[in-house]
Amino acid sequence: AVPRAGLATRLGHELLRRLDEFSGRTPQTLAMHHPSAEESAVCDLEYPTEDLRILQHRLGILVTQVATNLASRRRGALRLVCQLKLTATRPETVEIGLFAPTADAEHLLRLVVPAIERRALAAAVERLTLAVTLGGPLVSYQPTLFDDDSISQVATRQSLARMIETMAGRLGRNAVSGIEASRNPLPESAFRQCPLVGETRLTLALGGPQANSKTKNKKKASSIKSPRRSNLAPALGPGLGDPLRRPLRLLSPPQPIELLEFDADRAPRCIGFNRRIHWVTRAWGPERMETGWWRGPQVRRDYYRIEIQSGAWWWIFRELGHPTSSIWKLHGQFT
Repeated sequence: AVPRAGLATRLGHELLRRLDEFSGRTPQTLAMHHPSAEESAVCDLEYPTEDLRILQHRLGILVTQVATNLASRRRGALRLVCQLKLTATRPETVEIGLFAPTADAEHLLRLVVPAIERRALAAAVERLTLAVTLGGPLVSYQPTLFDDDSISQVATRQSLARMIETMAGRLGRNAVSGIEASRNPLPESAFRQCPLVGETRLTLALGGPQANSKTKNKKKASSIKSPRRSNLAPALGPGLGDPLRRPLRLLSPPQPIELLEFDADRAPRCIGFNRRIHWVTRAWGPERMETGWWRGPQVRRDYYRIEIQSGAWWWIFRELGHPTSSIWKLHGQFT
């Protein structure tokens, strides 16, 4: 409500600009942060060329220089960026991801050269730049004196890493992915796919360097209450650290069931599923799981682990906050 002219006089025009950016009247440009490369090398060609043999020779010099510097510091490349400055158009950028840190110049060259050969260059190249934008510590393996198993294990790790890197180089970085645990409390969203190359968090799969603290010290994001044992359950049941708390098989999507009878603690006693009646002999729960408000519409569930009369173990839940309070579903099976 204060006049703009008075604000500018007393506090300056910078305040008005920030207020306009805050309200959306003026667009705000955010400067992107580009971390500095661990190692880089540049080669200016004597004359622009499109000859792949010349480019491969110059790339070999750059890769050897970068790999030597990395090896001297016991570091390896996890992500390489090769930029080709062209004469008549914008530069071409090739990014190479690796599964495990390496300072092997021959292996790096075998990954970079095919990636450039697959590019249709619109003009001649006048400058080559090679940079290591992500690296990691090299891991040394000590073989035993009389046992060759440790040597074969190291060779297997290296062969697997080379295979993954070759596939990602041919098919694309996002085409070769692995599974990583997520912080989403919902069981059906407890994992996500992520690229296997060019990252640091998955190198433990081949005995690589330790994961960073963000990955290693993840805390569970769900809001979970300690399970309350039903009066149907014995004194000893699956505790918080028991592997039987989670089924090996999840149903996608969860299948609707009908609760026909409850006990005094509101735990299920009789279930209708697939046109059959299943009596519950033991039950543990409830275990509350709910998502945060920042993830969109909130999901709140009470999970139960139950054993039915046939001996099978099921994982069922009741949706909370639903217009119909009797929404029950079968989400997983233990056996």
